[in-house]
Formats: sequence, C-alpha cells, structure tokens
Amino acid sequence: YLEELTSRGIVCEMVPIEEYRVTASETSIGNDQNGLFNLNGMWELGLIDDSFANKTKEDVSRCLNEVVGLSEEDAELATAQAQQHGVSLIEEFPLEYAEAYLEELTSRGIVCEMVPIEE
Repeated sequence: YLEELTSRGIVCEMVPIEEYRVTASETSIGNDQNGLFNLNGMWELGLIDDSFANKTKEDVSRCLNEVVGLSEEDAELATAQAQQHGVSLIEEFPLEYAEAYLEELTSRGIVCEMVPIEE
C-alpha cells in the first residue's frame, strides 16, 4: 500500500502493527506492560475503510459528526478519504478521549484504530 499511496502523492509512513496498533478491545491502560503505549501524549484516531462493509458513506459521516463532534464537512471529508485511500485521520486526541471515541464508534460498527503520536 505504501508504494501505491506514495505514487498518488500521499505522504505516509509505515508503523509496525505489533508495537502500536490499538483496537477497542485493547485500550485499557493496564495493557501498557511493555511501555509501548503513549499514555501521556496525543493519539491519532483513524477511520478504516472496513467501516463501509455494512455502512453507507452517509452513515459513517453521521457517526463521526455525532460521536466525535466533527463538522458535517469534516466528517464527509474523513469518510471520503478513508474510502479512497483505505484509512483517514479523524483527529488527534488525548488518550482518554481517543479511547472513548474508539469504543463508541466501534459499538456503532465503525472500524477505527488508535496510533500514538511520537514525541
């Protein structure tokens, strides 16, 4: 995917999933046994295109608007980018907010992931 995104002019980096990917079932602070999670810093909350398997673009945008508080325009943009590129940045949040949004979006059938922002 990196080559495809780069060829389209999209700047991105690869992050080892084993070290940084956090899903809704792994968001407890107690999971920081190896010191891998950024507990005090900011986290990126990303929208994954798997969200569209059972949801329309409008459904996903509406959930981003209702849960995260994105404007309608920003929610539609994040949704369109996820559909086009496979993933999009919803926003950056402190850990507690990112966890709460991830949990609520996941409960509504929206596929997201959290990635710590390196300091």
